[in-house]
Amino acid sequence: MKTIDKNVDLKKTYIYAFILLILGAIIFSIWFLDLLIYFLIAGCVTIGNYFLLERIQKYEAINQITVYGTLILRYFIYVVVAFVVIWINRTSPILEYVGLSLIAGFSIIQLSTIINALTSRNEVRS
Repeated sequence: MKTIDKNVDLKKTYIYAFILLILGAIIFSIWFLDLLIYFLIAGCVTIGNYFLLERIQKYEAINQITVYGTLILRYFIYVVVAFVVIWINRTSPILEYVGLSLIAGFSIIQLSTIINALTSRNEVRS
């Protein structure tokens, strides 16, 4: 009987995330140059923040406190970065576009996780 590894390789997710970050930076630099910095801030923060998931995986004893604490810390980082960027640009006429750029940057890691799961060689059988 074949053993199926159900774990997703987090390092492959990083590779996909960097590819998406580069593609997004190219797109933003061509069409939305004034929003490029906000996209890059959000993209770099979300890739760095993803490291905390690897931290959970390296724990010898995983319990609810470590998992919930790490997830709350990840959420807090997203909220603080978004709040600071929006607060700095609160009087800007392009505030809505700054928010959309942040959303696009924060979505990089979610998209790369989905791509990694879909392209994984591991099969799910019931």
